[in-house]
Amino acid sequence: MSGLDWAIIVIYLVAILGIGLLFWWLQKRSKQTGSTKHFFTGGGKNLVWVVGISIFATITSSLFFLNSPGTVMGSRWAWIDTNIAIIAMIPVVIKWVIPFYIRMKESTAYSFLENRFHYSLRAVNSLSFIIFQIFRVAVVLFVPTVALSIIIDIDSIVIFYYWISNSYNYHNRWI
Repeated sequence: MSGLDWAIIVIYLVAILGIGLLFWWLQKRSKQTGSTKHFFTGGGKNLVWVVGISIFATITSSLFFLNSPGTVMGSRWAWIDTNIAIIAMIPVVIKWVIPFYIRMKESTAYSFLENRFHYSLRAVNSLSFIIFQIFRVAVVLFVPTVALSIIIDIDSIVIFYYWISNSYNYHNRWI
C-alpha cells in the first residue's frame, strides 16, 4: 500500500475517533438519564426520519461494500432490484412502522411480543435473533479479514486475533 492509502486510513480513523469523542463529550454535558428505557427510546425526542436512517445504516455492513462491486461485475446489475426494494421500503418504515412502535409505549419489540402474545414467543424470537446475529457477525468479521489479509499481506488469523483482543480490551470481557 502506498503512503496515500495509509494517510487516508489514518485520517478516516482519526475522524471516526473524533466523532465518537465529540458525542461522548456532548452526552456527558447533557443531563440525560442513564436508564434502559431512555437508551432504547432516545427519550422520545428523536425525529422519525433520523430513526429510519439509523435503521438503514444498521443493516448496512462491511459485506455490502465488499460484495457490491463483485456482484455487479458478475451479474451485470441483476441484484439491483433487492437494493431498490430496500430503499423503497424506507418511507413505509418511516411513515407507519416507526410511529407504531412510538405509540405502543414499549421500549423493545420483544417486550411488545411478550405483552401482546406470550413470554414463550418472546423467548423463541430472542433466541432466534441471537443465533442469527452470532452467524451474521462471524461472516461480517471473516469476509473483511480475508480482504485485509490479501491487501496488506498479513495472515488472516493475525487480523482475527487482533479483533478479538481489541474487543476484549475495549469491553473488558469476552464477546
